[in-house]
Order: sequence, then structure tokens, then C-alpha cells
Amino acid sequence: MGGFVPYAGHCIVPVKTNGLVRLPSFVRRNVSSEGPSIFLGLHGSQNCLVGSSVQWWQQLTMKCDRPGLDSADAAARRDIPPPPAPSRRLFGFCEEFWRPNEFVKLPSWARAVAGIANAALFVGAGETFEIWSIEDAMKSDDADLVALVHSATKLQ
Repeated sequence: MGGFVPYAGHCIVPVKTNGLVRLPSFVRRNVSSEGPSIFLGLHGSQNCLVGSSVQWWQQLTMKCDRPGLDSADAAARRDIPPPPAPSRRLFGFCEEFWRPNEFVKLPSWARAVAGIANAALFVGAGETFEIWSIEDAMKSDDADLVALVHSATKLQ
């Protein structure tokens, strides 16, 4: 349950020294002063940021809190294990933007961990969108991601 319409598209966006970025149109169309806030955090397995609506993050939280347990099993358990490392990565490094206008400020921790400097590649992924450093995207083993960087570079 992402935004109102899928996050679909890709583009390179300039990043100011303080982290300010203008959200691409495929992200902005799901955000308004009356619409949902968005969450931004580290991707669970890739060296990039992932963003989506609050509802998507709530669903993800429920999946992480109860992996493979139904309610009867959960009620019977007395010892609750600590959250797995991917959960710490997903929810420890997370920031909410309450109904942002067309601009958000990427936190310094997010830029440092994801290696984002003066430009970022935004990639729509349906219920979510990703924000990549250009360099990491170019070095990716994913041929589609590399092709998106080349395509976005030609669009500039």
C-alpha cells in the first residue's frame, strides 16, 4: 500500500550541500498538503535509500514484527527475540517527512551511508521509490539499474 498511484519513473536530481532535493514528479504526485507523509530509510539489502508512504512502512513493520507467526503462535510465545539486523537497518535509519511540499532535506546520515553527494538517482519501484548515489548505481551488478543511470544522464 504505497501512494495513491505507483511510483513509476526515474531521473537524476541535484542535491544541494545541505541535502535539499526537489522530489521528482513521480514522487510528488503522491504527496500534497492533504496527503500522506512519506518515510525515507535505508534499503533492507541495497546501498541506497528507500521511500514510501506511512502505510507501506506500517505494513512492513507488521511483517517484521511477526515473521512466520500466526496470532495463536504469537500469543503462546513468552520470549520475544530481538529484532533481526535487517529490521534495525530498516527502522533505525528512518526519517518521516510530514506532508512535505515538493522539497525534502535528505538527512546527513542518509547521504553518508548511501554515498549520495551532489546528485541522486531516483527510481520508481511500484509501492516504493529508491534513491541511489550515481556512482553506486553505475557500479551495480544490476544491468537494469545501470541502464536507468545512462537513460537519466541523457535526459538531463
